[in-house]
Formats: sequence, structure tokens, C-alpha cells
Amino acid sequence: MSFVKYSLTHTKIIYFFLAIMLIGGVVAFDKLAKKEDAPFVIKSAVLMCYYPGATPTEVAKLIT
Repeated sequence: MSFVKYSLTHTKIIYFFLAIMLIGGVVAFDKLAKKEDAPFVIKSAVLMCYYPGATPTEVAKLIT
């Protein structure tokens, strides 16, 4: 008996195995390791400070 003929005559068994494989795939996907942090670090920052009446060079000298 060929597999195609068997699967067409016994559909309940085929659906059962398909359901088991689907549930197993969902459980396996849920157990996969997940990274919470990015694998790279972006080392940059933006600093904004307001110093009324000062020139940009004066502010740069005071802040840095």
C-alpha cells in the first residue's frame, strides 16, 4: 500500500500526526534562546546644555 493511498483512506491518523508535529514545533519555538540585549554597543551620546550669553567655544571648554 502506498503512502498516498494510505493517507487518503486514513485521514484521522494523518491529521493526528500533523497536530502533534504542529504542537511540537510551537513548543520547540517557545524554548529557543532569546537575546535580550543587542550584540553591539553604540558608543555615542548627545549632550545639550544652554548657557545664555556664552559663545559655543566657551561652552565647549566648560563642559568637556
